[in-house]
Amino acid sequence: MTKATSTSRRPAVGRQLDSNAVDNCANTLAPVDEADDRWPADFDDNKLINISGAFFLLPPYYGSSTGGTYFSARRDIVPDSVVNVSDMYKLLPPFFGFACT
Repeated sequence: MTKATSTSRRPAVGRQLDSNAVDNCANTLAPVDEADDRWPADFDDNKLINISGAFFLLPPYYGSSTGGTYFSARRDIVPDSVVNVSDMYKLLPPFFGFACT
C-alpha cells in the first residue's frame, strides 16, 4: 500500500538542478521526456518511489562520479558528486512507497 502525499508533505528526496521542487508530479508517465524531472527519486515517472527506481542507480551508473562517462546529477540524489549507497538509501523507507499526488 502506498502512502499518498501532498505537495507540502511529500518527502524531500534530493534537489538536483534538473528537478523541480515546486511542481509535484511528472506531467507524463514516460520517463525522460520532460525538460525537468519533477520528483528526484521518481526516475521512471510512475509517480511512486518504489523498487523500479533502484534500477536507475545500478551499474554502470553506480560508482560513477563527476566527470565520468556514466555520471548524472539526476542519479546523484545526495549531491556528493558520486552515485553510491547514500543515493540508494533515499529510495528506502521512509521514502519508499510514497506516491506523488
